[in-house]
Amino acid sequence: ASLLILPSFSLVIDQPDSIVKGWKEFRKSDALTQVKLTFAVKNQNVELLHDTLMEVSTPGHPQYGQHKSVTELSDMIAPSPESIDAVQDWLFSHFEVDDVIHETPNHDLWSVVTTIGAAEKLLNCEYYDYVSEVDGVTIVSRVKLGTSYHVPSSLAPHLYFVSPTHRFPYLNARVKSSSVGRGDVNPTTLRALYNLGDAKGVSSNNSMAVASFRNQYYDIADCQAMWKKYNIQPSTVTNVPSNEPVGHHLEAE
Repeated sequence: ASLLILPSFSLVIDQPDSIVKGWKEFRKSDALTQVKLTFAVKNQNVELLHDTLMEVSTPGHPQYGQHKSVTELSDMIAPSPESIDAVQDWLFSHFEVDDVIHETPNHDLWSVVTTIGAAEKLLNCEYYDYVSEVDGVTIVSRVKLGTSYHVPSSLAPHLYFVSPTHRFPYLNARVKSSSVGRGDVNPTTLRALYNLGDAKGVSSNNSMAVASFRNQYYDIADCQAMWKKYNIQPSTVTNVPSNEPVGHHLEAE
């Protein structure tokens, strides 16, 4: 039987996938099965985050290279106090305080471990098990396809979505193993993988970039050693910006 959708409930702005491939409805989910619900709270200053990214990434801009720390970015897009209070109060009204988890420092992700039965009551929905048509073994519980989950109308404006509800994992079919790609990744294995043979680029416009970030840099000596080892014609390396440091650090290692 379908659940009654009460007038005080409003659909979260998170529509079901219109087409779900690779998953087949298997059975009604066991009400006693455990599930971890995650609640994504709406962020502030998303446009500012985008603008900041463009500014620090654009050569010539006054902010170019002035990267923000994780803490600065987290604080920038933290949900509003109103959103945090709304989600927190709602969760605390249904679960023990110690069972509610703050997944992120800025409180934009919350979670709670509960049962399928409790989740159905909380979200006014029904969960079904779906089996993967790729391997025939993997089973996940999701809100029944073609239906929706609901939260109080006062809470809906503060949430992006609740998970797991509509989204399904993407599973790739297993492919036969191959000797290509195993072990080290180097010019020799890349040539074999992409069937390049002995072809070499001759255009004067050919270029390649080595990314350095978070105070982790390449060393020109490493490039020279690779060129010699794999018989690669040496290239002229131009640092952008020109005062970019070099050296052995974690990312380069």
